[in-house]
Amino acid sequence: MDETIDYQQTKSLFDIGWMVAILEGEGYFGLAKQLLPSHHYRYKPTIGINNTSLKLIEQIEEILKKWQIGYWKSKRNFQYKKDQFLIVIQGYKRGGKLLSIILPYLNAKKPQADILWNYIQYRKPLNNHDFCGEEEDSFYQRIKELNKKGKVSTTKH
Repeated sequence: MDETIDYQQTKSLFDIGWMVAILEGEGYFGLAKQLLPSHHYRYKPTIGINNTSLKLIEQIEEILKKWQIGYWKSKRNFQYKKDQFLIVIQGYKRGGKLLSIILPYLNAKKPQADILWNYIQYRKPLNNHDFCGEEEDSFYQRIKELNKKGKVSTTKH
C-alpha cells in the first residue's frame, strides 16, 4: 500500500471535516438579492464565514486555494473591538463546487445548504440574464426563514 496516497486522502478528509466544522459554527448559506439596472432582480448563491481570527481565515484560504475555489476576503475594523474578517464564496460555479465537496458531511446547516444546492441546480439550465420570479422567491424565502436567529431556550439535563 502506498503511504503517500493514504496521507493525501487522509489530509483531504481532514480538510473537508475541518471546513465543515467551521461552516457549521461560523458560516452561513444564503441567497443575496441583487437589484438590476432594469429594476428586475436576481439571487446570487452565497457562502460566507465571519471570524476575528486571522489565523483561522488564512487556513480557510489555504483550503479554498487547494480546492481551486475562488473567494473574496475583506476586513472590518471596529474602534473598540477586534477586527473581523470575512470570506465569501459567491456565485453558481464557486458555490456549487464548494457544496459538492461539503454537502454530504453537513449536519446543522444542511437544510440551508440543500436549498442553496437545489437553487443552483434549478438555475443551471437558465441564462444568467433570465429574471427571477416566484420559484426563485420561494428558494429565497425558505433559506431566509432557516437563517433567522430565534430565541435561545435552555433545558435542564
